[in-house]
Amino acid sequence: MHLLENFEREKITSDEICALSDAQLENLSVTTIGGRHRLRINCRQTGSILSRFMPARHSPNTKKGKHSKTPWTRKIVCLSDPSTITPKCWQKQQLAEAGLSENNITVHNSINPDEFQEVLYANFPKLRDGGV
Repeated sequence: MHLLENFEREKITSDEICALSDAQLENLSVTTIGGRHRLRINCRQTGSILSRFMPARHSPNTKKGKHSKTPWTRKIVCLSDPSTITPKCWQKQQLAEAGLSENNITVHNSINPDEFQEVLYANFPKLRDGGV
């Protein structure tokens, strides 16, 4: 909890972590090179994952800085290989047998990365334990 408290105290969001310098991350107690590297990769991946699923945060009907609570639904499928874009039928079958079949997920536009992760875990419980 020590690191999380530092980020919360400084009001730093996951969107901002990638832009922090090594010195700034060290001041937040991320002291190892590997720790800073993993933190940045995780934040990039989280942002990248969310941006693939979420609609644009600002539309002509919303004021800048305000997020709509309008829900949206996407069909989500877990991929066994990160380079796969659309799984083949046999891959879908394997994923279904592993308890990772395709699901429709509905969330609101203002969801944050941690909430989105929990929605994914709720719909794909095997992901929480790495498929074990």
